[in-house]
Amino acid sequence: MTFPKIAPAMFLLASLIPIPGFCADGPDRTSLVCSGVTVFYDRKDEAFAREFGARLPSLLQAERAAVTAPGDISLSAFKKNRDVYLATIARYLGLEKPTKGMRQVFDSMVKADLRLEEALATALKVNTVQIWHEEALMAHLRTQGEDDYFTLGKDNSLPVAKNTWNAPGTPKGAARVVFEGTTRKQAFLPVILRDDDPAVLGERVEFHLKKAADFLSKGLWRALPYLEDLETDIALHEVVEMKLVSTFISSPDRRWFCEGMANFIAYRALVEATTPERARRHYDLAQQLSMWGKTEKQIDLEHWKVVDDMTAAEQDSDLNKAHYAYATKVIADIYEKHGAEFFPRWVQEIAKTPREKATMKTVADAFERLTGEKLATYYPRPFFSTP
Repeated sequence: MTFPKIAPAMFLLASLIPIPGFCADGPDRTSLVCSGVTVFYDRKDEAFAREFGARLPSLLQAERAAVTAPGDISLSAFKKNRDVYLATIARYLGLEKPTKGMRQVFDSMVKADLRLEEALATALKVNTVQIWHEEALMAHLRTQGEDDYFTLGKDNSLPVAKNTWNAPGTPKGAARVVFEGTTRKQAFLPVILRDDDPAVLGERVEFHLKKAADFLSKGLWRALPYLEDLETDIALHEVVEMKLVSTFISSPDRRWFCEGMANFIAYRALVEATTPERARRHYDLAQQLSMWGKTEKQIDLEHWKVVDDMTAAEQDSDLNKAHYAYATKVIADIYEKHGAEFFPRWVQEIAKTPREKATMKTVADAFERLTGEKLATYYPRPFFSTP
């Protein structure tokens, strides 16, 4: 996995340039710059700040390497292989070739994801380090109030670093990342010094470098692997679902069939274009079923409502999320028994009924004509299903 927006060269060691008083948050604070990263500190901590700053480039480079997962599919590579993915989807749906609408859905989603990836990757470049003694920071926050970097925790107890971003809720077209409660556009690294820190300078620096590494690996950088496989399977899912709904079936009872087909065919497109291992890193049905197994007795695929008919609470519920996994399992079980070649036959059998008249009865009848089986026998709870 590569993150071109966060190049190691950005963190090569450069001279430490003092910038007295620059955004120092008080007369006793100052700053220096190391490889483009501004380090703020109390003047009495000059030696610590310089030593920490000298080690900072290697820390950031090491953390970047630590979260690099080899073999995943970058969005740029995903975009280049568009025709391969769409050809697989078209084959499963019994189409001679991908349609213009399928290409448009794929292109629009990937374009938006690339914009968001660039925005968030840029935001997660650490461009600031704030070194504070805990007591001094507490006093600062209590007298001056929260700032762009810290706020007080519950009961005004401990300082909390404001490194939470709202990118997941940001419209993708905006490609904008905002750190909540701040005007900052990039992340920062908090270093909180305490009285019980190691007394020897080298040991104290090493101690806080380890804490900083832990902070980065558990916090900021975890978004980057997410970005790299963001929407690859979802983009393919949307292509499949769009085509099913726009061409074959749009009835209100379609939900489980369209979602299950979209998940499974998207997964198969990843398998056939890459490897099963890579595909499972993007969608792991076994893991999903394990996660939602506790809800199995509540699953009712036949009455799973379309999104427009759900309340916000229903959409966000565990039961709604679990339905995706069990809908996919139905399609996966059909694949295991009847193979890939069955799907184009099934979809084209459904297509004999005009889209505006097709319902899940159409889907089930087509399945029974081709297999001699009842589709309901594949449901999680067939004894609750319509005969």
